[in-house]
Amino acid sequence: MRSIFTSCVAVAALVTACGQSTTGPDTTPPAATLTGPPPGAVSGIVTLSVTATDNRRVAYVRWRVNQELVTFTDSVAPFAYDWDTSKYAAGIYQWEALATDGAGNIGVSAPVTYTIAP
Repeated sequence: MRSIFTSCVAVAALVTACGQSTTGPDTTPPAATLTGPPPGAVSGIVTLSVTATDNRRVAYVRWRVNQELVTFTDSVAPFAYDWDTSKYAAGIYQWEALATDGAGNIGVSAPVTYTIAP
C-alpha cells in the first residue's frame, strides 16, 4: 500500500509541475473595444464604455484622449469612464481604451472620434 501511495503522490507532483511549466509566462495582450457611444457629436457627461477580454484576466482599463493618458483607471468590469465634455474646448477628440492584464501586457482599442460642438 505504501508504494502505491508514494507513486500516486509522485505522479500528482509531476502532473502539477508539468501543468505549471506548460502554461509559461503570459505574453498575450488583452483585447479592448470602445463600445459606446458611437462616434460623432457629444455633449454633457458622456459614458465611454469598454469591453475588454484576456486569455487570463483583465487587471484594469485606462483611457487616452488625443494620445494623452486620462488620470482614471477602472479595475472592475463593466469598464466605463464618464467624460465631462464641458471641461474640454470645442473640437475633435480621438479616444482609445488601454486594457492591461495581470502580467502587464497592454491591448489598445481602435480609436473612436467624437466632436464637441462650439
